[in-house]
Amino acid sequence: SWAIDCGDTGLQDVAIRQIPILAQKIPYSSMINIILPAMIKIATSNSNQVNPVIRINALICLGKLFVSKVLDHKIMVEKILPALELSLVTQC
Repeated sequence: SWAIDCGDTGLQDVAIRQIPILAQKIPYSSMINIILPAMIKIATSNSNQVNPVIRINALICLGKLFVSKVLDHKIMVEKILPALELSLVTQC
């Protein structure tokens, strides 16, 4: 997770793009407790905090994890969608 949180745009981009590829090898508990919160934090950050390209890639990554069934419907409904909704409300 350090590569995701490091603040180096290039490293973040590479790490985020690799997560869906490596997802089946990442323990589920690590995915839910470490990677998912970091991805949600990036995806819901405002453009002053995180490069917009990184935010978009984080959203794409979350979508790929859901489509590939790494993240289930319950996680999407209980964690990801509320965070995205709150982010939209506070940024408008």
